[in-house]
Amino acid sequence: MKKPVRPTVWLRLIAGAVLPAFREAAAARRAMAGDAKPGLRALLLPTARDLESEAVARAHTALGYGTALRGAVILGAHDPASRGVLAHTADGTARFIIPELGFDRWLRLERGALRGGRGEPPAPADVTLSFPRWRTALAALRGELDEMAALGTGDLVISGSLPLADHLNLVLQRMADYFPPSK
Repeated sequence: MKKPVRPTVWLRLIAGAVLPAFREAAAARRAMAGDAKPGLRALLLPTARDLESEAVARAHTALGYGTALRGAVILGAHDPASRGVLAHTADGTARFIIPELGFDRWLRLERGALRGGRGEPPAPADVTLSFPRWRTALAALRGELDEMAALGTGDLVISGSLPLADHLNLVLQRMADYFPPSK
């Protein structure tokens, strides 16, 4: 008897992170009456020309962060390196906010298990990361932001537990191992 094929971490990321985040971005895109309707590729992997459209740039920013945060939960459950990081991280709640996009998400680490959601977190946030301007969040998402300078200018605001933020960032950086940037 053949063993059933188990989805890889990559497939779990697609099913659990990219597709739900894309549905959210598509709903936001549909709400923008009169704007051109970009396709999936333009939202996931926009060119510089695609990003000239504010609608595409905004949707890409929300989609990118939504995918990364959902992906962190999946990596925390299925990626050995991420599980190792989370096993040695104190419990806590992190909140991620981009007010201009209405983006308000959280991650909660409890006994090495990560879960996430939208809106008000189930417990007060131990650390909050906020981008007062969505264009700064886009620059960070694309690796075009000097985070230290952004902290100094207030373009990125982090308050609370920096160790929790650092450990979650290590997990988020693992996304690049599964979705490497195009060359």
